Amino acid sequence: MLFDINKNILKEFEEGLNTLNPEKSKIPARIIGYGEISTVFIIEHPSFHSLVFKRIPVFSSREEAEYYDGILQEYLQILKDDVGIDVAQSQGVIVETSDGRIVYYIAQELIPKSNIANSFITSVDDKDNTNVFKQVVIEILKVKTFNDRSSKIKVGLMDKYLTGQLKTLREIYIREIYN
Repeated sequence: MLFDINKNILKEFEEGLNTLNPEKSKIPARIIGYGEISTVFIIEHPSFHSLVFKRIPVFSSREEAEYYDGILQEYLQILKDDVGIDVAQSQGVIVETSDGRIVYYIAQELIPKSNIANSFITSVDDKDNTNVFKQVVIEILKVKTFNDRSSKIKVGLMDKYLTGQLKTLREIYIREIYN
């Protein structure tokens, strides 16, 4: 296992989760992000001090969650090994609650907020932003190259936040070129 995750504590968190006010849960948590079908938490427990958890509560059976985990792990492996993208280390954990709900968590290492693109680009100068933009373009080109060469598998990386960041970085890059 990548991370030493105590499944009993994660189950206790899930069973005591106040989804409207997670900071008031039996084991408090802070929401730090949202995805299409997930919520990203920092769980305030000493066992989880260096992790974030993406909570995906949409599975009707353990088999569905296991199938999803298999697809996710395969996808991350393709991004890493075949595409050449440095992906965040991720570990899936299936939690089955006492009342039979199946919730899938993706554990990842907690990185400083200042290292996340939308925070980073607002805290550095235009030269650093240009370098970030260039690196983003290089990573996107890796995806395009893979997709052009692969007839069976296609991958993607864009999310709703990256689009706005790219626009900001592109404007900085264009200013640098024309100034």
